[in-house]
Amino acid sequence: MKTILLFFLCLVAQVSHAQTSPGRVISPGSGFDGGDGDGGSTCTTPSITNQPSSATITYGEDVEFKVIGSGNVSLIQWQEFNDDTWTSLSNGGIYSGVTSTTLTLLKPSFSLSGRKYRVVLTGCNTEVTSNGVATLTVNKADQIINWANPANITFGTALGADQLNATLTTGEGELTYNPPSGTILNAGQSTLRVDAAGTANFNAAFKEVSITVEDPLAIAKQPEDLTINYGERLSFSVEASGTEPFSYQWQLFINEFGFEDLAVDFEGGFSGSKTATLEFETPIVSNTGLRFRVRVNDANGREVISEPATVTVNPKEITASIIAQAKTYDGSTNAEAKGSVPTEDLISGDVVNVSVENAAFAEANVGTWI
Repeated sequence: MKTILLFFLCLVAQVSHAQTSPGRVISPGSGFDGGDGDGGSTCTTPSITNQPSSATITYGEDVEFKVIGSGNVSLIQWQEFNDDTWTSLSNGGIYSGVTSTTLTLLKPSFSLSGRKYRVVLTGCNTEVTSNGVATLTVNKADQIINWANPANITFGTALGADQLNATLTTGEGELTYNPPSGTILNAGQSTLRVDAAGTANFNAAFKEVSITVEDPLAIAKQPEDLTINYGERLSFSVEASGTEPFSYQWQLFINEFGFEDLAVDFEGGFSGSKTATLEFETPIVSNTGLRFRVRVNDANGREVISEPATVTVNPKEITASIIAQAKTYDGSTNAEAKGSVPTEDLISGDVVNVSVENAAFAEANVGTWI
């Protein structure tokens, strides 16, 4: 019973030594035995069945190198090859697990690309070294630029921080804009570009967005003063420039209220009060002096108001026909006469009366001569 107990205690001591001994961490599945043959156990020289493999990553990713084998291992040491020299690694910085069966590099930089890694296993007074062909390849990462199409601007607005506001979701390169800040673009559609400079760990990148430069809303052609004769049709028009579509609202100046919007169907004979052309069907002489203007809005809700235009309505001249009644001489020169106006000279709905007063025949022409 005593012998069995001593053997058990010895076995426990060996297991504890394998788990806590400095210089080695045996990962599950690695195949190695933490025992080193002390205490009378049989020592099996370490051997490597699966060599550490090369790895290719993109900057920003972690990488692991693993070794799998069998035998008793008392010491594990990972090494890095650089400048023709194998150097034993220490835990710290990007390195961890340098004395375990798994070496981890946290986000190795592009500058480490091409480095080789190997592991030295010590056991049974023997060193076994991996083949040293496990090579790390680190590719530069792509920079990701976050930049949405800027809001429309009006012609004459210089590019600034509101438009040139790209950010890097991934990356660290300096941003350069083309065209640069302060540029005034032509009206219409334009392309903006930002370049992210390449760095030690990131590739160069660029992104393009579109911006619309709107024409400023303006009255390109003002309504003009008009002079017409009574009976003629009145027509005011306006031309606007800017971002279409446009909306229009004609206004009439009313003494007590200033300029007031004209209704769509105005009883006074107006039409087109919400178009670019306002028409007045039958202005009369008393309409002389009326003033009209128009409010114009563009697609973005901006508004501009035209200069007022004034109308002058002149009276219409009408030639009346006067016909004297046939008269037999009776010693009087008085005559009866009737006047009339040609129908084609009248405006629909108008009534023109022609009166003749004190009509008389010349005495020499009075009567009927036989």
